[in-house]
Amino acid sequence: MGAPATVRGWGGGSGVSVRLVRPRGLDELHRALAAARSSGGAIARGLGRSYGDAAQLSGELVIDTSGLTGFELDENRGTVTAQAGATLRELLAALVPRGWMVPVVPGTQHVTVAGAIAGDIHGKNQASRARSGPTWRRSACSPRTARCGS
Repeated sequence: MGAPATVRGWGGGSGVSVRLVRPRGLDELHRALAAARSSGGAIARGLGRSYGDAAQLSGELVIDTSGLTGFELDENRGTVTAQAGATLRELLAALVPRGWMVPVVPGTQHVTVAGAIAGDIHGKNQASRARSGPTWRRSACSPRTARCGS
C-alpha cells in the first residue's frame, strides 16, 4: 500500500523516500492503518510544516491526513471535534463568523489540527493561557459570551 513519493518538511532538510497514502475518508484511513499494522508501522503527516521535519519515515508508510478535513462545532459545550487534516484556516473561517475563536492561534493558519497538537504549537497568548486554563486542543472560546467550553 502507498505510492512511492519523496516528502520534505518545512525546515528545509533533505527529503526522504516513502510509501505515501492519502486517505480521503475514514474507510480509507482504516485500510491504511490496517496496512500499517501488518507492515511494521507508519507515521501520520499533515501539511509538512514542522521545522524539525518530524513527519518523515524513510522507506516506510506515511499517512497523509490532509484529506481528512471534517469538523463540527458543538455550541452548547463550546467544543470542536475535528479530523486530523482540518487546518486552522478552515476552522477559523467557519468559527469566527459564528462568534467563536480557538483560544491559541500560532503565527500561521496553514497547519493541521493534528500537526498543531503533535507539534505542541503555541501562540501569542501564553501569559493569559496560563491563567485561564483551557487549551485550544479541547475547547473553543466565544468572544460574545467570554465563555470557553472544555
